Amino acid sequence: MNRIAGSLLIITLAVFVFNVTNTLADSNTLENTTIVNKELSRAERAMNNEDLATALKIAKKYAEQGHAKAQYMYGHYLYLKFYMENYGKKMNDDVRTQEDEVNKETLKWMIKSANQGYVGGQAYLGGYYLEGDEMNGRQSEYVKGLMWSFLAAYQSKEKDSVESMLEEVKMNYDISDDDIKKARILAKQWKPVN
Repeated sequence: MNRIAGSLLIITLAVFVFNVTNTLADSNTLENTTIVNKELSRAERAMNNEDLATALKIAKKYAEQGHAKAQYMYGHYLYLKFYMENYGKKMNDDVRTQEDEVNKETLKWMIKSANQGYVGGQAYLGGYYLEGDEMNGRQSEYVKGLMWSFLAAYQSKEKDSVESMLEEVKMNYDISDDDIKKARILAKQWKPVN
């Protein structure tokens, strides 16, 4: 899969997960405050109105304070901002350097969010590690990707979400039964980090 197609796939998955996660209950008690929820809703409205600057500003403020949902939102918005600004442009060394920096920053915030148990961050990391990035020499890490994907799927309200996710992953990646077993064990052993 080429770099742009892979990036667009991750964006699409992230947008889907972002929409799904808005229906899930937050487990982080910091996120349950009225002010934070109102502000994050304001960031979402800004994003929906294509006011990326406002969305980024609000999400960053609460991400830096350790709010898992805000960390996910901020990482997601950084990623979208880069691709919105560079869509259709020729990929030269400067753009690739910027892309690498944005990807590292996005990953940093997604890891923070996922480590706190936020489903959006977990789903993003699942896709990130499953996909790999051959152009940059980053190989797929199936066990790690599956672990994060299992963790995200376990939080879903859909009864068959874990098996549906696994079926889709098997269709798209060359994953062994041993890798699946290892990932399930890691997911069951996983504990949130604050």
